[in-house]
Amino acid sequence: MLDTYEPEPMSGCWLWTGRYITTGYGALKGGVTQLAHRAMWRAHHGEIPRGLFVLHRCDVRCCVNPAHLFLGTAQDNTKDMVRKGRHWAPPKLAACRRGHPYDAGNTRQRPGGRRTCRTCSNEAAKMYQRRKRAKEMANALQLHPRDGDVESFHG
Repeated sequence: MLDTYEPEPMSGCWLWTGRYITTGYGALKGGVTQLAHRAMWRAHHGEIPRGLFVLHRCDVRCCVNPAHLFLGTAQDNTKDMVRKGRHWAPPKLAACRRGHPYDAGNTRQRPGGRRTCRTCSNEAAKMYQRRKRAKEMANALQLHPRDGDVESFHG
């Protein structure tokens, strides 16, 4: 079953000619679908240690050439992807949703790389303080009625 590949002489890849899954990886079906490159690794090198992935040096998902495969962690896989330019990142916006520019003076970096607009954050903090003061004033007026409002005070 693992001889279902065709050597590609220019790249040295062994291109899987069997079944594929939607992401482009070769697949074997035998009760449970297993990825062809992982099966080829097991056939040539033994079991895959827990927590490790079988990665492609060639970046050809349907390649099952054991010489093009190596073990790595999820972090190794991500670093490899970024280093080879295969990652996707949304474009950085030039301004917040209210139109304030994301520039050096108006941008606050949050943990995890998220950006926030300083102008919007400051405006939101001011609005919060105004609402808080208004609520405190309303509570104070309810607790201490005006001098002329004796009837409502005594019930």
